Amino acid sequence: MSSYVLFEIVGLKEMDEEYDTNVQYIIKSLSYSLKQPVTIVSKGEKPFLVIRNEEQVLAKLPPEYPVRRGSIVYFKSWGQPLNLDFENYTEETKGIILRFLQFDISTVLNRDSRLWQPGAGDAFFSRTPLAGKVSIFNGFDLRVVEMPGGGLGVAVDVTKRYIVVNL
Repeated sequence: MSSYVLFEIVGLKEMDEEYDTNVQYIIKSLSYSLKQPVTIVSKGEKPFLVIRNEEQVLAKLPPEYPVRRGSIVYFKSWGQPLNLDFENYTEETKGIILRFLQFDISTVLNRDSRLWQPGAGDAFFSRTPLAGKVSIFNGFDLRVVEMPGGGLGVAVDVTKRYIVVNL
């Protein structure tokens, strides 16, 4: 079990034209700046930020946050911490768990000096290419998925990156 905290996002309204863009912006930029996974869920037509219940993480969360088109949203603490059971999850907690596991796996892979990643969310590649006039980097992309019979697994897609060597 892991403990998470919800913050109501005041100023972010689902009917706004920029809602989806702002949700993705908040998730990506806050995850990057906090170096922790965050996600957004809806409860009763209100958006809530979900973040780990750890003092050092919560201390870095700003009370207000700029989003697209110069708007500002505010994070208002809401309720008691939420305990997530990664084995006995519900439809309500599944998206949170998938996001947080994905982030944690990517973090571990980013620390592996044998791998490189062109950008966040991209595939991981071996640092050692196959030799030739065109360098071929073997790689893989992975994502946490729910298995057909229940439970969680990791889907791995094999890929390659080709880079021409200037001689």
